[in-house]
Amino acid sequence: TLIDFYGKDKTRISSEELASALGITPSQVRADINAIGCQGQRSYGYGIPTLYKAIGEILQLSDKFSAIIIGETNIGRAIAETPVFTKRGVKLLGVFSDMGEEKKSTDALSFDVLDTFFRELRPNIVIIAGKSENAAFIAEKIETLTAEAENGSATTEIWNFTDVSLQSAKLKIKNFHLSD
Repeated sequence: TLIDFYGKDKTRISSEELASALGITPSQVRADINAIGCQGQRSYGYGIPTLYKAIGEILQLSDKFSAIIIGETNIGRAIAETPVFTKRGVKLLGVFSDMGEEKKSTDALSFDVLDTFFRELRPNIVIIAGKSENAAFIAEKIETLTAEAENGSATTEIWNFTDVSLQSAKLKIKNFHLSD
């Protein structure tokens, strides 16, 4: 339910909205969320990525690595739909539309919420599978977001599935050229 709300480009949710979606009372939602150590703010609600991560940890759904895909291309969709990652301990957190593109599917997230999503969930792997002309900008954006993260450790790496080669002095980048 939380990821559905996030997919609608919401980053915060009220206890009333969540209660309505779950068929329980807002006070029960607040009590349950408080019990897992998350605090909301009156008239502001709860951060959806923070709640999603906390609930995933309690349910032991947290995998060894996490990933996001930027670009709803055929290769991006193929990567998202293959079970290879989950079998190897990689949890796909979300698929984002490419920069400046409208979402093609209802389960994709808008590129506009990438910054917030990245800061709150901090994926280990960012897969760039969008337009080649956007790849360098997206890589620089991920590099900046990683540098801004707590303690500055660069544990995020980029897997580039575009036809341009990317390089970074700060992040590990793997270039996968399907034409090779």
